[in-house]
Amino acid sequence: MTANMRAFVRELVLERHTSPPRDEDTLRHGMFYHFLPRIQQYLLENGIDMERYDRTHKQPLSTFIYKTLSRVLSEMVMNGETSYAHLRIIESERARDEAIEPDHHVEVWFEKNGLMRGLKPLKDGLNISLWSCKGFQSTNILEQMVARLKGRPATTVFILSDFDPSGLEIPEDLRRRARRFGIKTRIERIGIDPDQIPPERRTMSLVQLKPRDSRYARFVAEHGRMAYEVEALSNTEIRELVIRRLQEEGVDFAESVRKRFKENQSYLSRVVTETLLQTLKRRIRRSALDRIERYDTRRPTVQQLIDCMEQEGEFLNFPDALVQRVAQEVKDEFGIEPEDEGDE
Repeated sequence: MTANMRAFVRELVLERHTSPPRDEDTLRHGMFYHFLPRIQQYLLENGIDMERYDRTHKQPLSTFIYKTLSRVLSEMVMNGETSYAHLRIIESERARDEAIEPDHHVEVWFEKNGLMRGLKPLKDGLNISLWSCKGFQSTNILEQMVARLKGRPATTVFILSDFDPSGLEIPEDLRRRARRFGIKTRIERIGIDPDQIPPERRTMSLVQLKPRDSRYARFVAEHGRMAYEVEALSNTEIRELVIRRLQEEGVDFAESVRKRFKENQSYLSRVVTETLLQTLKRRIRRSALDRIERYDTRRPTVQQLIDCMEQEGEFLNFPDALVQRVAQEVKDEFGIEPEDEGDE
């Protein structure tokens, strides 16, 4: 059944590749739900009873189909047959905070979305990109990384992950996939490790290792049975860890200081400008209104309003001569010279 299902979903991907959607969507909605009628028809034609399957298998049939679609699509992307960008597939569950014009060619990736809040001050201070590696098996993030690196190359990506079999696998897996995409960015896991955790917190682990995990035996042989989550460190401790490693990497913090200071000065100048403009605007508006009320000789009537509504006409015309007269007088009053009008 697996081979036939793989062939079937491959046909669906190729069909979607030929006629990609205009709008972005998740894999679940853009592919799985989009082809749900076709999937149901396939099950019917092949005599596959979903309820019977679910009773006799640990994994529901819908989950099996969805995971098969995800794996086949990932393989096709890796082989260059299609791309997530072409299929307009996005990953809404992955947290990211990307620096449009980063100060440094270094990025910080992390295993769990929950770390974004704790690491946000690093983005604000150093203007570096933060990316979640949640569901790191996906090739989507690698594809996006390739596209981004073409325009804004990063020399190093630092990884924060749990100290467990999957957490240690993340950087290794990313390196393998990066090489297949031709990415030369250095990928380095910087934590967490047991020696980074205060001694009193190492005595009790909240991670339950799974013997059925294919990476279990290797992990236990190399590190023992104690595993730790990133949450063993507080947000402050995690920031201190990353900052220390960035400094060791030679990241020029002084450059970020200069840029943040310049940005702050620019912001302050905008605040002053807007404050003065609002004051000046109110004064100009009052002056203009006083003159308009004094010079405007129009006397609109109820009948004119009724005629306008019945005939779909313009109720009050635009008195161009009045506007020009008032504008000139206001310019004279406030000393607005012709050459000032084009200033930004």
